Amino acid sequence: MVKKRYYAVMTGTIIVLVIFALYALCKGQYMISFEELVRAFTGKQVQANVITVLFRIRLPRIIMAAAAGAGLSAAGAAFQSMFANPLATPDTLGTSNGASFGAALAILLGAGTAGIQVSALFSGLLAIALVFLVSGASRRNVSILTVVLSGMVISSLFSALVSFVKFVADPNDVLPVITYWLMGSLSSINLKSLYTGLPLIVIGTFILYLIRYRMNVISLSKEEAVSLGVNLPVVRTVVIVSAALITASVTAMCGVISWIGLLIPHISRMLVGNDNSRVIPCSIVCGGLFLVVIDTLARTLTVSEIPVSILTSIVGAPVFILLLKNRRCTEMSIEAIDLSFTYGERMILDHVSFLIPDHSITTVLGPNGAGKTTLLKVLLGFEKMDGGHVRYDGKNLHELVQKEFWKNVGYVPQAKQSIFPLTVEETVLTGRTGNLSMFEKPGKDDFSICEEAMHKAGIFHLKDRNCSTLSGGELQLVHIARALAARPRILVLDEPETGLDFENQLMVLELLKQLNEEDGMTVVYNTHYPDHAIDFSTHTILFMGEGKIIYGPHEQILTKKNMEHAFHVSVEIFRGKRHAVIPVGKE
Repeated sequence: MVKKRYYAVMTGTIIVLVIFALYALCKGQYMISFEELVRAFTGKQVQANVITVLFRIRLPRIIMAAAAGAGLSAAGAAFQSMFANPLATPDTLGTSNGASFGAALAILLGAGTAGIQVSALFSGLLAIALVFLVSGASRRNVSILTVVLSGMVISSLFSALVSFVKFVADPNDVLPVITYWLMGSLSSINLKSLYTGLPLIVIGTFILYLIRYRMNVISLSKEEAVSLGVNLPVVRTVVIVSAALITASVTAMCGVISWIGLLIPHISRMLVGNDNSRVIPCSIVCGGLFLVVIDTLARTLTVSEIPVSILTSIVGAPVFILLLKNRRCTEMSIEAIDLSFTYGERMILDHVSFLIPDHSITTVLGPNGAGKTTLLKVLLGFEKMDGGHVRYDGKNLHELVQKEFWKNVGYVPQAKQSIFPLTVEETVLTGRTGNLSMFEKPGKDDFSICEEAMHKAGIFHLKDRNCSTLSGGELQLVHIARALAARPRILVLDEPETGLDFENQLMVLELLKQLNEEDGMTVVYNTHYPDHAIDFSTHTILFMGEGKIIYGPHEQILTKKNMEHAFHVSVEIFRGKRHAVIPVGKE
């Protein structure tokens, strides 16, 4: 289903891009009819002015707009993945400010258009070279934080140099030219500049496209990347250099173009999910379309051309606000503050606190009887806590309206058969009960939502089967689909893989991972398997005994020392495509 949506989005966007590019060729101060456009492209006789406008002015400009938009979007998506920061942009490491300084200096010295572009390109590449020099980004042990901080320093340096050039420039002659250039425009694009800047943009974008499958792992820790066979310094260097080539070339040819590298990757993720093998191609196509549209508006809305960055900001800011608003509507964090819970005199939770972030997979791990299921029940309000608070999006659990709460939170208990088993479809349909009034029956929309849930869980082919005839793994998927039918933002599961064979365990865990990555769902489940927590979660709550827990990213929590302390046995961790945690003896 996801692949079908991806191909539909890509096909539709490419078709719209081609149609709008043809429209943009006709539209402008000098109007060209579609008939003249066809005659010109088929080699038939047309006026000389038509040939000049089409092939020397508009076509190079449209090609550059599509390439620049595609490149900046791909670079933005790559940086957001590598830095694990949704606000990362192509100029995060200072390439754009470096190129701006080169252009401003060339304008100050009276260089022509070609000289400005070459100076900007050289200065942009110099900025990234300085980042590598300062941070040692190509070294094996350098952290991403060091690279980002180095980029911020170099960016600030070149920003100050741009300000200095503007300060010494003639305010009546040179300063307005610098200011206009910094606002971004494709008005100077011609065949010659296309030959100069386009190759580097295409090369950088193509490299990012080729390594898109590795971008899902470049934000991981060094240990995780090594265990997956990825040479992290090399991949990060390739991403940084490719993005720098794109950003420096675009800034050199077109000036500073803002928002595209930030906005388009987020739109792409909403359309095709979070997998970079789909995000990068989608960003390339959507970015190209976006800038072609913006540039066409820039040269046709008014008699004098509007700088591109003004329009990208005017369009980008409201759209990004809408995206953030929609993101907030689909996000829901869980916060536990000073939780305490006892069974009789036995302390299960002793003043524990943690924050489960949005769009994460959190596993709850610990020995038998530690309180894993109890913790889930306290978080869901099934068990009354002795002290502390549970908050969802900052609101206390006891203040939330129950019906609204269960529309946002789905719960999947351990799978068990009903005394009067229903069919799969009938069982999944019960997940819509909370959305219906007392005497309302399910309608067409409810059945459609249930079909969607069954498709996601991969059980649509079982919809007419009686649940009593299903295997344990299939029944667990039915219960997950029932929870999905309520369209929750958080899915909480009690030991979802317990009692299942290897194939069914992986089937359930892969589904949870898919729901998190493609639908942005927050998943919380308890488990007896440390290797599952390592392979299929982003965060872990580990019970350490006597009501104490530790919580954080799983690579920090699930260490040999911590697991030996929690389970009171010696363990060995074997790393590879899948991890294995093997108990080797009592402590």
